[in-house]
Amino acid sequence: MHKYHASRKRARLRWRHSDKGKAWDKAYRQRPYVKAKAKAKYSYIEYKEKMIKEYQEEKTNNILIEILQGILMKDGLKDEQIKTEIKNKKVA
Repeated sequence: MHKYHASRKRARLRWRHSDKGKAWDKAYRQRPYVKAKAKAKYSYIEYKEKMIKEYQEEKTNNILIEILQGILMKDGLKDEQIKTEIKNKKVA
């Protein structure tokens, strides 16, 4: 880091909190390309869809795991399958 980093950072913060800095910040946020970028980045609809998709995938995976475990337990293959996997690892 540069030796004046801390003092320059304090100066930038003081300027941003001044009336002139606040006015510049407000004018900057009103620019069309800045608004578009912020909207694309923080679109609630896209975020919501992404979260729903991730939840559904996780739920589906958990259901499949439970079904497979139930089948293995019912058939009594769980212990045998583990033994087979151990033997396969030793052979390989």
